[in-house]
Amino acid sequence: MKQVLIMLQYASQLSPRTLALVAAFTVTLAVLSAVLIWAPPERASLVVSLISPVLAAVAVAVFESRRRRR
Repeated sequence: MKQVLIMLQYASQLSPRTLALVAAFTVTLAVLSAVLIWAPPERASLVVSLISPVLAAVAVAVFESRRRRR
């Protein structure tokens, strides 16, 4: 796994931190998509209501940290 991340970093010219954020976001998005597609509607609704505030807080934190760096 580490070798794959090193090759992706080299190919994309991204910093290790940015690459880690992209990987985490991609995995989170894939898991949420799978839950929403295959779960019964009640469970999917519960997942959305629980995860939405967390994802919003993470997005705000990322945007704030990028804004402070500039």
